[in-house]
Amino acid sequence: MKKIPLLVRVIFVLQRHIYVYMLNLIFVYGTLRSEFKNRMARYLRTNASMITEAYIYGELYEINDYPGAVETNNHESLIRGEIFQLFYPDHTLKILDEYEGEEYERKIVHAISDERTYECWAYLYCKKTDGLEKIESGDYFKYINLK
Repeated sequence: MKKIPLLVRVIFVLQRHIYVYMLNLIFVYGTLRSEFKNRMARYLRTNASMITEAYIYGELYEINDYPGAVETNNHESLIRGEIFQLFYPDHTLKILDEYEGEEYERKIVHAISDERTYECWAYLYCKKTDGLEKIESGDYFKYINLK
């Protein structure tokens, strides 16, 4: 097997880091969605523009009056949300990182809309889900309106 030259490997790694740095889309599925009127949802709408509704594959849980998404490969289980394009990604993501806290990890997900698939940031729940209520509809706004 032929070895990949070190320079080529370094260039590939740098390209990936630059791409991640430039990624300016975020998928939101909970209290940051456009239907919500809380302070952080208003902040997001001021610093981003909603592009489309979309979904990711995963399971949604009720944590403590807010949801947590866990990505899965199960194509039967969808989490509904929205994709926003961030005007100032670096600044906005730092504020959202602080808001989401240690219960969530910001990861790149593939969000699917009617038109196409987008690579986006999303805050995924990183704690255990044992004992949490699963939101079967995958739609947090619909879930809280039926409570």
